[in-house]
Amino acid sequence: MSLKLKKATFINKKVVPNEVTFETEDIFTSVISNNSEDLKSFKTILTGKYLVKSGYFKIDGYDKVNKDWTKQHVDVISMSKNLRKWPEKFWLSTYLLLNKEFYNNAKINYLNDKYDYLSYSTSYNITEDLNMRKKVEKMILTFINSSIEIEEQWLQDFLNQQINFNNKNLEEKNETLEEHIKIIVKDYYFLIDKTLNYELLETFLQSLWDKVYNFMELTSLCKCEYIAKKSKDKSTKKLAKHLNFNQVNYVVRKQLKIIDVKISHIRNKILKNKNIILSLKKQINFEMIKLNKINKKLKNLDVYFGWRQASNDQRSEFVIKQEKMFFDGLTDESTTLRGKIVEVIHGFHKQILKKDISYKKTSLFKTELKALKSKINTMSEQSKNYINDLCEKLDLKLDLFSIKWNGVINIWYLILKSIFLKKYNLIFYKVLEKLSLNETRELFHVLNNLYKLDNNYKFIFLDTQIQNVACLNKEFYLINKSKILKLSFSDFIKNNWNSHASEIFYNNNKIQYERVKDKVIILNNKIKSNSLSFNAKGYIILDPLKLSSSKKETKNNLFEIKGYIKDNKLFSDEKVKYFVSDDKQVKLYFYSDLNYKAKQKISVYVTEDAIFKVI
Repeated sequence: MSLKLKKATFINKKVVPNEVTFETEDIFTSVISNNSEDLKSFKTILTGKYLVKSGYFKIDGYDKVNKDWTKQHVDVISMSKNLRKWPEKFWLSTYLLLNKEFYNNAKINYLNDKYDYLSYSTSYNITEDLNMRKKVEKMILTFINSSIEIEEQWLQDFLNQQINFNNKNLEEKNETLEEHIKIIVKDYYFLIDKTLNYELLETFLQSLWDKVYNFMELTSLCKCEYIAKKSKDKSTKKLAKHLNFNQVNYVVRKQLKIIDVKISHIRNKILKNKNIILSLKKQINFEMIKLNKINKKLKNLDVYFGWRQASNDQRSEFVIKQEKMFFDGLTDESTTLRGKIVEVIHGFHKQILKKDISYKKTSLFKTELKALKSKINTMSEQSKNYINDLCEKLDLKLDLFSIKWNGVINIWYLILKSIFLKKYNLIFYKVLEKLSLNETRELFHVLNNLYKLDNNYKFIFLDTQIQNVACLNKEFYLINKSKILKLSFSDFIKNNWNSHASEIFYNNNKIQYERVKDKVIILNNKIKSNSLSFNAKGYIILDPLKLSSSKKETKNNLFEIKGYIKDNKLFSDEKVKYFVSDDKQVKLYFYSDLNYKAKQKISVYVTEDAIFKVI
């Protein structure tokens, strides 16, 4: 997912920066400012609290509507002792279960395992019985899934048609309407149409539930049980209890429960959308009254947007066709399926009456039954298992049982909470400056693992220290004097050496030189440069991104420095290495993708391009 602002200005004129162009193109995006108030203001912008006046602000490809809408897609993670909830495991499990998608899937898993166990418990592990149940379940499942898939496709196609109609008419017939109001109106009508589609889907699922329920009323269509009960043969009479349709009941009841879960999920979506629609309607009325588009609050916004009547007429026609399909189409398909189910079960009954099947409990049956019972996990148990599996995949060390407050534990907790609530854009606000270097690198490691699991995630770091730029070889954003600029680290140190950069490096990446006639002597190396101007004595300043430890990577080397690697205790980016010359006179940082160990002997090669300043 992503955040993207292009030449965005805001209704509130006090917002800093007053014009923003910003985009999360890579996994990590760093924003640096030495002014905490500017950084806080930019965080407020990214969380959607300011209405856009011109330009655009898109989140995950959609126009930002308001702060409540943004809150569903963006999460802010900051260091605060007040945020800790102990025990974390309980709260994480709770947040995961608040994720309706996870909860519904967990409930369906639970129902599948529970009814598989109950069904198997009456089968005595008889192959013919199990095969019959599998055939019937497959037939019913195919009917349910194909019906839902077709209905959802029709609804999606109609929704796309409505969206295009709404957006086209809004642009053509309300072209003078301010852009920020258009964005809210588009989302308002999108949610109305989507909610009406959900209501249609709910009606469809209820109709489908009724048709599936009828599969339990098939006893009258097969005479086998009646014939066995009336038989004078005692052995045949005993078989009557195996000739009912109880086997089908387990299959059908399971699917009915699953449809119930889906209906409940749709109802939750409808309720949630209706609350958002009311909020958007209130916001549209407020903005239009403020701009004198209307004199008083409108109960029905369609009065202002008259073209919506045609959209409503199209929906009325669509609903009539859908309801006919619900009650006629599904009835025809379910009636045909009833006959096929009876045919399969009747064939099984014939095998029983021929006495080809023997019902006996075996040791294998008891073992299998026990195994199936152990697979039944409640939603809470599934959430705990999911958390443990996710922590392992992320390589996240979560000490959930410690009662001592720990900043890193708090960060892990907030990240997992965001994952469970399906928020793909995570803003880390002034977090890195409060972590140790090891903790920061551990955080980067976990976030990289999360990105590998799902590349929809994007991570934004708002920080006051340039050393905490997550990827030093890539461009980052700098907020300075109420403006936001995108620049490279090389550009930053060149433009800010006298004010900030020299303080960061102190005596590192600085080498003394002396000019003798037309030659310059640096570390006993005589060099000649046509592009650089040297004084009689002074220092050269080296760009970390343009130094290399590989001779093959560089051309026109001026000189080589031999030395060894020490731990980088300054920059958060692990790819920044710290080098000390053998005589310990030269200490410098350089960027490399290679993994070096402490005290490893290497050489660093300096080119003319690496010298960005002569003092």
